[in-house]
Amino acid sequence: MKPLKIDRLKINKKVIKTFHGTALPYFNREISWLAFNRRVLEQAQEQSYPLLERMRYLCFVNSNLDEFFEIRVAGLLQQVQSGVNDSDIDGLSSRELLGAVQKESQELVKECYHVWQKEISPLLKNERIFFKNLQQLSHEEQSWVSDYFKEQVYPVLTPLAIDPSHPFPQIANKTLNVLAWIYDYEDPDNPFKMAIIPVPRILHRVVRIENSNNQNTFIFLSDIIESHANTLFPGYQTKGSWAFRITRNSDLYINEEEAENLLKKKSKTN
Repeated sequence: MKPLKIDRLKINKKVIKTFHGTALPYFNREISWLAFNRRVLEQAQEQSYPLLERMRYLCFVNSNLDEFFEIRVAGLLQQVQSGVNDSDIDGLSSRELLGAVQKESQELVKECYHVWQKEISPLLKNERIFFKNLQQLSHEEQSWVSDYFKEQVYPVLTPLAIDPSHPFPQIANKTLNVLAWIYDYEDPDNPFKMAIIPVPRILHRVVRIENSNNQNTFIFLSDIIESHANTLFPGYQTKGSWAFRITRNSDLYINEEEAENLLKKKSKTN
């Protein structure tokens, strides 16, 4: 890895100036961590690296962000929800820091998409490795994708309705889901409805398409499900579908008083 250049990092001095007018000599832990992850993204942009290594670095950025939100951002949210809003040694309160983290994270994710779509994906095409969406597929490839959905994907999908009579479903951490917006012709008073399609982990997220040219053509599983979502809701018209996933709080929070009482109770039973 190349030597780290501090002046290239978006460290929290800029954030502190935004909120307090003057820079303090302390780097915030969360903002500094995002700066490190931006440095990892720069490795994915390094043109001298092998192409697959650049893809690996891009994956590192996203897996790092997952862990960051599971632990550190989750801790910030707990502080804000608990009413803890005192300024830390770096001059930022929990609410201010959460806003700064959100802004920086959004910029980082946006750059990740840019690196994939504008840099890495075109280079993969030069190596005859194609990532396509449904509109880019040939008639033969579209037919294969439809058969794949019917045989491999459709049997394991279970749509979940979202309405007052059904509680919002429990969505597992970091799982792929598809939100469908459907139209009910038989309910003119409330025709628009939503449903969630959880995608089991047993399905591969990237699918290789078989074709007569024997090309290395791939499509994302989310694109397949989105394009065939209408088949999951017979009698309804699917107005739109979007893939999403959530990152749940994985920061273990232990109330020391409750933990002590639990130990006392356990000792008495023994």
